[in-house]
Amino acid sequence: MGLQFMLFDSKNTTQQQQWMPTGTIPHPTRNKRFRLGVRPMVRNTEGRWVRGQLRWTTLGFKTYGWNLLRSQHHWFTRFASMARSDTQLQFKVDEDWLFMDEYASDLLWPLLDQAQELGIPLISTRNEQRIRIVDPAAFSMRASLDEKQLQLGGVLHIDGQDLLLDADSPSGVIADHGFYAQLGQPDEIWLAPSTEPIAEAHRRWYADRRQVAVPVAEINDFFESAYPRLARRFDLRSASEELQLPALKPPFVQATVTYKRDLNEKGEPNDSATLDFQVRYPGVPDHHEVYDFEAEEELRAAVDEVFQEHTGNGNPDLAPKFYSGESVITFVSEILPAIEQLPMLKLLEKGTRPVFRQLRELPS
Repeated sequence: MGLQFMLFDSKNTTQQQQWMPTGTIPHPTRNKRFRLGVRPMVRNTEGRWVRGQLRWTTLGFKTYGWNLLRSQHHWFTRFASMARSDTQLQFKVDEDWLFMDEYASDLLWPLLDQAQELGIPLISTRNEQRIRIVDPAAFSMRASLDEKQLQLGGVLHIDGQDLLLDADSPSGVIADHGFYAQLGQPDEIWLAPSTEPIAEAHRRWYADRRQVAVPVAEINDFFESAYPRLARRFDLRSASEELQLPALKPPFVQATVTYKRDLNEKGEPNDSATLDFQVRYPGVPDHHEVYDFEAEEELRAAVDEVFQEHTGNGNPDLAPKFYSGESVITFVSEILPAIEQLPMLKLLEKGTRPVFRQLRELPS
């Protein structure tokens, strides 16, 4: 038995008519430009690779008359079962192709290694094309500058090569754990596990392959607004030494204090204060989630140290605090001044900070 690969291009109508099944149950990746399909094949008595009655849905029982090796047949049934995540539970009747783009389990890679041990070749629909499993790959964005504009595009770092990606590049992601790419010279399809889980932003980029072009006159605005978010979501690199990308400003803690004054039953003032913390990233809107876990841990540790010193109880999670009555005096007189001294913290106060004076003698 063999595992046959084919990279489908939705713009290749001849290919679609010849190879794609006519089923109606949609796949999540059906609208993608490129998809990598695989299917089981078997050698006939003449030594040619044929499909016969083999389908992913019938692999377990429609094998009568085929002289299949038990170990290889078992491998294919496991390969299919691991692919059937929530996105691929509904195979169409006699489904021809299983699409690697949706293969959710990262056990794919040890399975492919085992295929070689069991003598299961990875083959293409074209005899001259080779299928290769290569070392782990990574994705980044590359910035280049010419006289007219700054351009940002995707780069796949795979098997020692940097493949520049655009809308016509036959390449894709395998769920969140791998990449594939089809080369012209040599005529090969490469599959590679990813060096780390593929972020959702990277998978979205692969869906539309949108190139970013910034006119020269707008580059400074781009570096102040969109660049901080992009550079934290993607590994963004310069294409040349002439283009120096700005260093990212570190995250900071924004502490917001809201003061409130009420009157008690005797008409005396009763002050309260609410303290909230938020980790923010310069140039990145709050609703765009980006993370620098190491930097955030340092921020939390610095705030936690202040609380440990002045209250005996830490605040490692930057939990909100509420102060009323006598605790407001401690907060305003001791905790708040210490917090203000932290270089990585910005203080925002709403309302009027109450002023407390220490009595040096008892009132007469």
